[in-house]
Order: sequence, then structure tokens, then C-alpha cells
Amino acid sequence: MDAVSSFFATIKSCEGIFRFVCITGITRLAHVSLFSMFNSLEDITVDEDYSALLGITEDELHKYFDTYVRNAAAVLDMSVSDVYARLKSSYNGFQFAINARQTVYNPWSIISFLKKNKQGFLNYWYSTSGGVPAMLVKYLQNNNTCVCMSRLKHT
Repeated sequence: MDAVSSFFATIKSCEGIFRFVCITGITRLAHVSLFSMFNSLEDITVDEDYSALLGITEDELHKYFDTYVRNAAAVLDMSVSDVYARLKSSYNGFQFAINARQTVYNPWSIISFLKKNKQGFLNYWYSTSGGVPAMLVKYLQNNNTCVCMSRLKHT
């Protein structure tokens, strides 16, 4: 049993304990047979009703992070509105449904920026390997897919 199957088997063995389990990632596994072990799995990956669930909305950014954004503006000697505009151009745009009502900010990038604002607007998600999903790259390599793999690895 591979690591992913083992992980899901462990969750299944504790189903009486959990009311709700949300599993996130960047690779969709809906067609993997390990999901057959769940009785009531609901895949909400591209469901419009949940499209803002796994990111930070514009309203949430202003409501919950405004103090930190203001601090970053002072540290970077920028206006608050310029920091918000730069955050939007750098970390917003994720959309988890074709007809999503709004885009969301990448939580990892926002929190990393606010924690390390002296470093500026870095590509925090990419530096965690989030920018190049290893499972996808491996799949493409193993299936002779016409994609420039060196470009995927280095962009």
C-alpha cells in the first residue's frame, strides 16, 4: 500500500470520530480507487458553493489582516493601498470552480508575506514546491506527454 492509500485507510478507520474531514492539495485524486473505501465521500473540488473555501477572499484579507498589511506598508515604505494592490497582483487569482463568484488569495503566500514583509513580495508558494506539483511532473514524464519538462521544473 502506498503512502496515499495508507493515509486514507487511517482516516477511514477513524470515521466514527470525525464529523467532517477536509483534505486539500494541488493534485486531484478523484479517480483513484482508494476513494472506494469511503462510504460518503463528496468531492467538492470544483463546486461553486465551496469555491472560496480554501483561500482568503478580498473581504477576509481586509477584515482580518488589515493591521498586518498596514505594518507591511510602513516597513516597505509604501502606501496601504499600494500594498493591497501588490498583494492582489502577486497572490490573488485562485479559482476553484469554472463559474466561481470570486477569486481567492493563496493563504500560504499571504501569511508568508505578512510574516516576512521585509523581504518583499516573493513567490512564497513556488518556493515550497507548490509551484511544480511533483506528482503531476512525474505523471507527465512517465506518460511521454508533450510538455517541456525542463520548463516545468525551472519556471
